[in-house]
Amino acid sequence: MAIASGANYINLADGRDFVAGISRLDSLARERDVLVASGASSVPALSSAVVDRYLPSFSRLNTIRVGIGSGARSPGTATLRSVFGYCGKPFQSLQDGRWQTIYD
Repeated sequence: MAIASGANYINLADGRDFVAGISRLDSLARERDVLVASGASSVPALSSAVVDRYLPSFSRLNTIRVGIGSGARSPGTATLRSVFGYCGKPFQSLQDGRWQTIYD
């Protein structure tokens, strides 16, 4: 494991469960003085960077809607399987200050 060897760890995964669950490694990473991060893929990383950049311009942020489209060429089979793998599956969403299970 990266933490045990004292290496920083940045994961490109953007799966909701994995990204949300990475925090359980935080205390161990802090003890070893290393960085552990997930969600460094295009949607979570870039959309978060945009929010961080423009958040000071607003007095309040209620909702964030994110969309992603492919570039000039079509995405590969693995990308399509990953994206469509979420279809119809439940996930947790923060709505009105409460975590709720929704299907989207």
